[in-house]
Amino acid sequence: MTLEQRLRALIIDKAPESRLGRWFFNWLAEPYIAGHSLEDGIATVEKEYAKYGRLASLDVLGEGARTTEQAERYYEAYWTLISIIKRKGMEQYASLSLKSSAICAVAEDGYTLEESESKLVERLESLVSFAEESGVSVTLDMEDHHWTERTLRYAKDLWLQGKRNVGIVLQSRLNRTETDIEELFEETYPIPRQAMRIRACIGIYQVPEELGTNERDKAKVNLVRQVYQLFNAGAYVEIATHDPEFVRRIRRMIADKEFPSGRYEFQFLRGVQNGYALEKKLFEAGALVRYYAPVEITKGDGIQYMRRRLKKNPDFFLHGMRNTIQRYIPIVGKIIAAYI
Repeated sequence: MTLEQRLRALIIDKAPESRLGRWFFNWLAEPYIAGHSLEDGIATVEKEYAKYGRLASLDVLGEGARTTEQAERYYEAYWTLISIIKRKGMEQYASLSLKSSAICAVAEDGYTLEESESKLVERLESLVSFAEESGVSVTLDMEDHHWTERTLRYAKDLWLQGKRNVGIVLQSRLNRTETDIEELFEETYPIPRQAMRIRACIGIYQVPEELGTNERDKAKVNLVRQVYQLFNAGAYVEIATHDPEFVRRIRRMIADKEFPSGRYEFQFLRGVQNGYALEKKLFEAGALVRYYAPVEITKGDGIQYMRRRLKKNPDFFLHGMRNTIQRYIPIVGKIIAAYI
């Protein structure tokens, strides 16, 4: 770790210990969060679907559970979210994003399992099966590159079991992604390919040079190519980028190739102003738009969310500040957006 990285990590770790630091991290995280409890998050999703027609992918703000007790707590929270979605009849517009590291205790590095992998798989299969019975779609969220192989294997096994409600995330910044797409679709599954939902995104986590690129423009070019590859493979494609130019490129490609609207949707993070600006044109074109809607189950989870993101990718701070400025001073935000 370089001196700069050490200093940055120290600031990120120590800042929330002060009242001002906690206020700042909460303020930075607030636009990205759907609610400060499961019920609060559900209410936000209901309101935004009724008002705007926005779909949502609910998640619990927890990853890298450090103890079995934490993992059980997150597991129960996911189970409760599925139950509420079913009870309220929200299945058509609310899905679930699930992080494997939240339902299994892991070491401080965020990926070494402190419980048996069989326990993780048991919890994962239990949640997916309950969601299937409840008519709820589940996306196995992709974490940093240490989780890629493991998560792909879990998704593959679930598809081979005939689970139609499972999706996966692929990150365009990784060198391996196009090969992963080829290998995923070499298999013969007992479900139609269109039931295999793939979220194509750049990925928030920076990667070692030998594993991929940390240049966003290069990762965006990769993304367009991989979206096309996924369409050709027959998948249901979830396109996750906030860049207006690349959204236009992908829409042109969809129109040129005449891919039907039932084959894809666009996905954005809450709090990112570009997403809100783009959604109107997408709705007018008949496209579906889904927002990632994470919720706190404990006060302060938003602080931990921001700390993890900032540690994994220091550029996240710049993006957070840009979005905040765009929200309050749109003209200044647009100027800054051109340079960040």
